[in-house]
Amino acid sequence: KVVFAGSSPLLYLAAAQYLRLGHRALTVLDTTPARGKAGAFPAMLRHAPRSALQGLALITELRRGGVPMHWGVQLEAIEGAGRVERLRYTTARGGPGTAEADAVALGHGLRAETQLAELAGAAFDYDPAFRQWFPRTDEMGRAGDRLWLAGDSARTGGAEAADAAGHLAARSLLESLGHPVDATAAGRDKRRLRAQQSFQRAMTGAFRWPAEQAAALSDDVLVCRCERVTAGEIRSALATPSGPTEVNRVKSITRCGMGRCQGRFCGQ
Repeated sequence: KVVFAGSSPLLYLAAAQYLRLGHRALTVLDTTPARGKAGAFPAMLRHAPRSALQGLALITELRRGGVPMHWGVQLEAIEGAGRVERLRYTTARGGPGTAEADAVALGHGLRAETQLAELAGAAFDYDPAFRQWFPRTDEMGRAGDRLWLAGDSARTGGAEAADAAGHLAARSLLESLGHPVDATAAGRDKRRLRAQQSFQRAMTGAFRWPAEQAAALSDDVLVCRCERVTAGEIRSALATPSGPTEVNRVKSITRCGMGRCQGRFCGQ
């Protein structure tokens, strides 16, 4: 029995892949309300109809396969004696819910791999819609005198966005070296990239990061899995005189975000 929980399009993709392999004891628990998905879908369909319809097809496939899907839930706890046995949650109507489970897959959206861009000296801006920091680039992907970014090193946008961004960055790099570039082809790639980026921005309404739940985590919840740092330890660090200055002070005090994943999981 596998439960896919959180708020991410990958929950539905992974569940559908399990279903195709013959697994039937599946459940999807999505923390974004159904109205959020319904409200975001028209814009998603307008900017990238193929991607939007692929997502709808996954949900339809799961529904036909008899997979229970619940939207607008609040995840409460993963319970079990020595192993995962169930996930406890609150339903969209405020009632208690329980999903029996041998395994739980948690997903809360996609994270761009921006560490190399940061090390290379790119400037960053905070995006309130995605609740992430992204490197600052021009429309050709240029982030500095000798720095171009494309694909996941700049922001997550899917395969087509990465392809378009890669073509634009390559053309900009060639142009900086004095080589002629095809302005018409560059225009097509800019339009492709803008459409995919608009689709991703619309999708933030369909798969919303449940930021308000972070403040509600109990002190014993592991935030940093690599270094086994709990929410209580982070709160204690914030209370010290040197704690609230910046996130790096919290890392120094607790080692949160200093493990193998380098904050990819706990950074948000």
